[in-house]
Amino acid sequence: MRERILDYVRQYGGVSFAELQVELGKEAEGDLMFCYENRPNWVLWAGCSEEFVVTIDGLFKERLLTASPTSFLTYLCDGRVLELPIVKGNYKYKTPHWVPVALNANPPPSREERFRLMRKALADERQRYHTEGDA
Repeated sequence: MRERILDYVRQYGGVSFAELQVELGKEAEGDLMFCYENRPNWVLWAGCSEEFVVTIDGLFKERLLTASPTSFLTYLCDGRVLELPIVKGNYKYKTPHWVPVALNANPPPSREERFRLMRKALADERQRYHTEGDA
């Protein structure tokens, strides 16, 4: 699923969750909501499978995908909208509100950035090994 998402978003850009879910089919559909981590009532999309949520979340954390605000009309054109009020500002809502976003792919990291990330991962692993070894 991960590569299918990345390939599709890289090819088309400005992809709505509705469009992506249609492209992926049944494996992306479920009963979960995908929300902002620090704003649990800001709903990016609903009706998601666990695999879909985990995969998209991982791509955001790896900074391979970004989400930018878009009009609900984008979703209307894609044939699916959420029946939730739309987020109107940077508020902590008490009930779920929808944030219509479009997904775009970030360019892959440069060679230098890949090496920096590998060195950091190795240093973290060494630190974890030494910490566990002392216990």
